[in-house]
Amino acid sequence: MSSAQPDTRAPCTELLLVALAAGLAMAILFLVGSVGWEGREDTCLVGGQCFCERDHGGLVRQPANTASNLGFVIAGLLVAWSLGRERMRGRLPRPGNPMTETRFYPGFYALAVALLGPGSMALHASLLWWGSVLDLVSMNVFIGFVFSYALVRWRGLGVGAFLASFLLLNAVLLAIKLIHGHGSAAFGVTAVVSLAIELRIRREGRVTGDGRYLAAAAITFVVAFVVWLGSDNDGWLCDPDSWLQGHAFWHLGCAGSTAFLYLYMRSQHDAGGESA
Repeated sequence: MSSAQPDTRAPCTELLLVALAAGLAMAILFLVGSVGWEGREDTCLVGGQCFCERDHGGLVRQPANTASNLGFVIAGLLVAWSLGRERMRGRLPRPGNPMTETRFYPGFYALAVALLGPGSMALHASLLWWGSVLDLVSMNVFIGFVFSYALVRWRGLGVGAFLASFLLLNAVLLAIKLIHGHGSAAFGVTAVVSLAIELRIRREGRVTGDGRYLAAAAITFVVAFVVWLGSDNDGWLCDPDSWLQGHAFWHLGCAGSTAFLYLYMRSQHDAGGESA
């Protein structure tokens, strides 16, 4: 068992920072929208539909696809809340896992998850091209964390290498979006490479973790992705005027997947070391 003592030094720091960042991002977004969305329409908007849901106009042009992004904010807040709860109970810091040894990695992850919400809201509330850029940037920040975290654990690197990898990858992914107009494929490739590195770490046996959480994250994502495929404009699940939007389910499923992924990462420990 860990001999850590309860940490009473601002145990809710991460929760406050994540709540402030997500709240501020949403406030700025809807302040911009309140004076009228300006800019060119995104390419997702075809025949008055974007990922199936009809454009309702006004401040929130896609209510269901916008509101469902609160799932990411809630997931990020829950991760941050759990950190403070564990710290107060004396379970952090805990050796053998970067996600439990320091406040940097779990705090960064909680923030990256929460900001997926406002990023995607920027697209679905505005249906403008710059909204799709912010949406993809938030996705890249998240997958950039996952990739860089896997990389530094695989190679035994430190925070400096993590930040260098994270910034370089995000710069490349943003350039792809700005130059080619699309970035989802590059995001997908990065996600696959990240998973491959994670599986390599498990096969090498240097680090162990509760594989049930990793499987739950993968299954949740795959189910959500299948629904996403059928929820495009004119897709087999598409009903433009329904409040039950498949793309909204995609958001909620992905939010659940990020929570399972966090549980997996915090369950990891050095082979032969203490379990989370």
